[in-house]
Amino acid sequence: NILKAILFILPTNFAEAAIPMAAVALDLPELPMLPVHILWVNMVTAVTLAISLAFESPEEAVMKRPPRSPDEPILTPFLLWRIAFVGIFMTIACLYLFEQLRGKLLTIEAARTTTTNLLVMGETFYLLNARQLTAFALHPKYLWANPYSWLSIGVLLMLQIAFTYASPLQALLSTAPISFKEWGEILLWGFILFCIVEVEKYFWRNLIVANLIKS
Repeated sequence: NILKAILFILPTNFAEAAIPMAAVALDLPELPMLPVHILWVNMVTAVTLAISLAFESPEEAVMKRPPRSPDEPILTPFLLWRIAFVGIFMTIACLYLFEQLRGKLLTIEAARTTTTNLLVMGETFYLLNARQLTAFALHPKYLWANPYSWLSIGVLLMLQIAFTYASPLQALLSTAPISFKEWGEILLWGFILFCIVEVEKYFWRNLIVANLIKS
């Protein structure tokens, strides 16, 4: 579960740092997210999604894995690969959507609100991936095994609705209401991330099985 938490937190933190850095490097006229938005994302996801991973049950094949070497670092090549490609995908998706919305002449507040919600929803979809290191996330045995993960998702969704539509938070965080169309784009990108990670896990499962057969 410690590995799962690391595998969840680091890619999302990677994206949170990379989005403003990439915007500056690309000389974008406006930042896709303000510092207060990144602070908000860190605060709400840390106390909801990340904590729920502590209650995950062991994976079915955990006792079939070879013993872990005491000299093996926590950040193995597998973890580094997952952290890099998920973080880069989230960064590219947020920057792309932000530029698309700015091209459609949405207000800067609405574009930033959509981008922030995309990052949060991307983390939400990725939580479903991260609950199992290599097993299929939607397997019924795992999908409902940890009710705290679904509770954390529900709480996070309510927080994001308040972030987007509550007038006091709009004034405090410089957000603006967005339409169902923007929500549709957010959910689409989140679903794409989920599918890509599940495909990657499929190849890792085959690799693990092949190694077990050889041994």
